[in-house]
Amino acid sequence: MSHFTVIVCIDDPEKLEAALAPFDENLEGVAEPKWDYWRIGGRWGGYFPFRPEYRDKVMLPERGWDSPGEVPPGHCDGGPKLALDLDELRTAKAAGARKTYREYQALTEGTPEPVPWSVFADNISEGNGYTVEQARDEYHAQPRWKVIAGTDFRYYDDAFATFGKPESLFVEHARAQAVPGYATLTTDGRWRAPGTMDCFAISDEGEGDRIGYWEAANAYIDSLPGDVFLIAVDCHI
Repeated sequence: MSHFTVIVCIDDPEKLEAALAPFDENLEGVAEPKWDYWRIGGRWGGYFPFRPEYRDKVMLPERGWDSPGEVPPGHCDGGPKLALDLDELRTAKAAGARKTYREYQALTEGTPEPVPWSVFADNISEGNGYTVEQARDEYHAQPRWKVIAGTDFRYYDDAFATFGKPESLFVEHARAQAVPGYATLTTDGRWRAPGTMDCFAISDEGEGDRIGYWEAANAYIDSLPGDVFLIAVDCHI
C-alpha cells in the first residue's frame, strides 16, 4: 500500500468527491485508477499555512487516526488560493531541507564516498546471476550505510544519491516540490503526476520526470485565480 499527496484544484469544494471519482480503482470501467480511498488532509493534515485574516474561509484540519502528531498553528488542509501562504510553505520547506542536508553531511563526514543504489540495480540480471539480494547486501555493506542505518536517513529510497547533489540543488528541489505534492488534479479534471505510484510508496519516475512535473505544476497553480480552492488530499493505492 502507498499514501501520497494530491493537490486538488477546484472551483467548488463541495464537488471534491465528484472530481476524484474518475480515478477510483473500485469502479468498473475507470480508465486511470489512481486510488482506492482518500481523505482530506490525512497524513498531511495542516499541509498549507494560511493568512490569518482568512481563517473563516479555510478548511481546518480534523483529527483522525492517521493525522500527523502535531499540526502547527495557522495551518489548514485547503482553501481559496488567496487565503493560502504558498510563499511561506516554499520557504519553510527550503529551510527544513537545508537543515536536513547539513545534518546528513555532518553525520557522514569522513566516510568513503559511497556507490549509489542505481549502480547495483543496473547490474541485477538473471543472465549473470547477480540477484537483488546480493545488490542490497553490497549496498548496505558500505561504510556510509552503516553510519546512517540507525537513523531516519535509511528511509530514503537512496540516501547516497539524494544527498550526493550540491546543497543549493537539494534545497531548490525541496522548494519546488513544496506546493504540488506527488500529484495535482486540475480544475478541468486532468491528473498530473511525474509517474505512477505503486506499493510501498515506490513510483516509476526518474528525477528528470519529477523536476518536469514540479515546474509544470507550480506554473499551473501560480496561474490560478485567487478564488480557486487548493485542497490537500491523502490518497491511498
